[in-house]
Amino acid sequence: MIRIFCVLAGILLMAGPVLGNFPPEVTNVVATQRAHTALIDVTYDIVDIDGDAVHVSLWFSVDGGVSWDQECVTVSGDVGPGVVPSAGLTATWDAGVDFPDYINNQFSIRVYADDGNSVELSFPGSPGVLMANFQTIYETMDSEEYGNIMHPDFLTILQQATIDEFPDVGTTLDVNEELRIHDRLFSGEAVTDPNGDLVPGVTNISFSRFIALDTWHVSPPEDIIPNAEWAPYDVEFLFDRGQTFSTLKVEGTIKFYVTSRDSMHEGSLRQFYQMIGQVDLTSGGGKAVENLLWGSAKAIFR
Repeated sequence: MIRIFCVLAGILLMAGPVLGNFPPEVTNVVATQRAHTALIDVTYDIVDIDGDAVHVSLWFSVDGGVSWDQECVTVSGDVGPGVVPSAGLTATWDAGVDFPDYINNQFSIRVYADDGNSVELSFPGSPGVLMANFQTIYETMDSEEYGNIMHPDFLTILQQATIDEFPDVGTTLDVNEELRIHDRLFSGEAVTDPNGDLVPGVTNISFSRFIALDTWHVSPPEDIIPNAEWAPYDVEFLFDRGQTFSTLKVEGTIKFYVTSRDSMHEGSLRQFYQMIGQVDLTSGGGKAVENLLWGSAKAIFR
C-alpha cells in the first residue's frame, strides 16, 4: 500500500519573461489519494497570458519538497503537450505502477506547465551536467531552479574578508540563506539590506569564464565539506546593474562540492547530483566596487 501525503503548489515555469512572452502560471493545485488505492487525483488551474498551449507534467518529491527530481510517469488526463490553459484541469497518477509499495510521509506532488519558451535544463546525472545547469540558472536568474539544485545540507564557506565586512552573516551561508539571497539577487529589483541601505538590483548575470581546473575528487572525512565530490573552477562572473551603477565582477577560484543519490528518471534508476557546497577562494575588493569576493557578492543581497 502506498501512503502519500501531498502538498499544494503553484509554479512559474520560466526563469524570467522572454521579450513579448510571459510564462504560464499554475495555481490552486490540490492532490488527493483515493481511499485504499495508489491513485492520486490532482486538480489545478493554468493561466498563460499569451494564450499558448502548454506541456503539463507532474513531478514528486520524496523529501518534503526539498528536491523535485522524480517525474510521475503513469499519468492520464490533462497532461503532456497541447494542453489548453484553463481552470479545473485534472490528472490522475497511478503511483502504484511507478513506485509499488512505497511508503513515505514526505511524499509531495508538483505540477509543471511549459509553454516552450523556458530554458531547458538537463537531468543532472553527472557533476559536469550539474555545473552546466548551475551556469544556465545563474544566467537566466532562475531562483526556482536554483532551489532545485541545492542539497539540504548545502554550505558556502566565506572568506575572512567577507566575514569582517558583513559580521551579521557569520562564517557560512546555509541553504535557507542561499535561497533568500538568490530570491533577492535574481529578482532584478533593488532591495534593502539589514542596515536599511538600498542595494541596486542586478539586471543581467553572465559567466565570461567558468572552467574546471581539475577532475572531480572525493573529499576526505576531515574536509570542511566531507565525503562529497569536489573540483576547483576558474571563474569570472559579471553582475550588470544597469547604466546608473557599476558592473560587479567576481573572479578567481571557487571550489564546488556535489553529492548524488538514486533517482528514477524516464523509467531508469540514475544518479541525481545536487550542489552541497562552495568554498570561496576568489579575489577582489568590497561592496559596491567593480571587483569583489564571491561571498561578498552574495552577502550584499542577504
